[in-house]
Amino acid sequence: MISFEPLILSLNVYRKKHTIEMTDTASIEELYDAFNALLIGMSYNQKTIDNHIIDRANSINRYNPETE
Repeated sequence: MISFEPLILSLNVYRKKHTIEMTDTASIEELYDAFNALLIGMSYNQKTIDNHIIDRANSINRYNPETE
């Protein structure tokens, strides 16, 4: 049986350490949730994160019209 190393995302900010450990088979949804949790740990609020994602998606669509 093959044993894989866990995927560990860690952030040190404001003298606090935030660590998320997951399997290396995590889905893109699970990875997004993990990064989102780390951003919230950095004191970003959810609305700021959401607005950034919307802006980024609009930018991608503007420069890659075939993705629409």
